[in-house]
Order: sequence, then structure tokens, then C-alpha cells
Amino acid sequence: MLASKSTTSQVVSDFTTTNSNTGCGSLVVEFEDLSTGNPNSWLWDFGNGITSTQQNPVVVYANEGFYSVSLSISDAVTSDVMENGVYMYHVYVTDYNEKVWVYNGELNLMK
Repeated sequence: MLASKSTTSQVVSDFTTTNSNTGCGSLVVEFEDLSTGNPNSWLWDFGNGITSTQQNPVVVYANEGFYSVSLSISDAVTSDVMENGVYMYHVYVTDYNEKVWVYNGELNLMK
């Protein structure tokens, strides 16, 4: 994970992510602001052409891949930016009652 941070201000930008779904389809990601110093303004850039001014936004990624996500925060006097490189990927959950067969490099699921 790449990270760069400016720490010369009283507000300090920080965030984490949670994948809120599993399986096929688009990936729904919850972003949680962990910033300190009582910011009152947020600007997210999710690296996919989408931005948000919500404190804790939820974003849908249509494709797996590496995205440079940044969070810019400010209060009445200071500001700070944090940028993280985030790899978005799907987590596939299989039914434990399924038998998994691998033959000649191909994966086959059989019930």
C-alpha cells in the first residue's frame, strides 16, 4: 500500500475501508473517516472518476483494480490530505457443501 501524508496541520487525515459484499458483481466499499483534529469539511477522490463530500461514503467499484484514493479534510484554519493506493478485489465465498474439482487447470464446482 502506498501512502503519503502531510502532517503540518492540526487536522490529520486518515481513513480505512471495508468491503461490504461478497460474490459476483460490483464491489461495494465503505470508507470510514478516521481523521483527527475535528475537521468540518471532507473531499474524497476514489480514483475512478467519482468524488464525495460525505464524511463516511459508500462507493461502488464496477471493476477490480488498483485505485489511488485520497481524502482531503479541513477545519476553519488548517487542512490535510491523505492518499492511499487501494487494491479493490472480490472475495468469493463458496458453499462448504460443494465439492471442488480441479482438472487440467480448470475449476469445476459440483453439488
